Amino acid sequence: MMLAHNPVSPSSAAAEAVRDNHDGAPELQLDSVTKSYPGVQALKGVSFSVSRGSIHALAGQNGAGKSTLVKILSGAESPDGGTIRLGGELQRFRDPMDAQRAGIHTIYQELSLVPSLSVAENIFLGQLPRRAGASVDWQRMQAEARTALDRVGFDLDVRRPVASYSTAEQQAVELAKALHKDARSCSWMNPPPRCPCPMLSGCSPSSALCPNKA
Repeated sequence: MMLAHNPVSPSSAAAEAVRDNHDGAPELQLDSVTKSYPGVQALKGVSFSVSRGSIHALAGQNGAGKSTLVKILSGAESPDGGTIRLGGELQRFRDPMDAQRAGIHTIYQELSLVPSLSVAENIFLGQLPRRAGASVDWQRMQAEARTALDRVGFDLDVRRPVASYSTAEQQAVELAKALHKDARSCSWMNPPPRCPCPMLSGCSPSSALCPNKA
């Protein structure tokens, strides 16, 4: 398994903010992570760190442990040994919801979108903004959904059903949803050969880690 690194383009406003706020400490750090299954050791002493605003790729043959490592980061699997730190704080995820609450979001090959709902509704799924009287604040939701999509370089009609868009555009919606939830680290399992998002242009790994919090 190989870890490749590609820093975010310094020309973007987001990258400028990262430079202004980066204190030199890694945002995500793994130390000596191990994981075994009956008859096979999937991970043996995996250690690496990820800085804010950077993009990394995990590359390797089938069975190298890429998916296992990302599942551990996402809370879907528990490591047998080693530590995970996020923002310097030790993390022990019991399940994926634990990881999401900490700020780690994973985009799987099978997207978790609701086809019949609009792009905006999918980005705000489970977090619909409310007005006084409990009615949905559609104007705010659509405006913030456009902002989230702009961060990944897509201009979509957020009022249209997500099913009306291509697979690549739906993947951009999935990424925008993670970033809207203030993800500190975003893991992408098996992204397409050509990444749909300009912020990840030229990236074609089996798994991608892209810390977002500045």
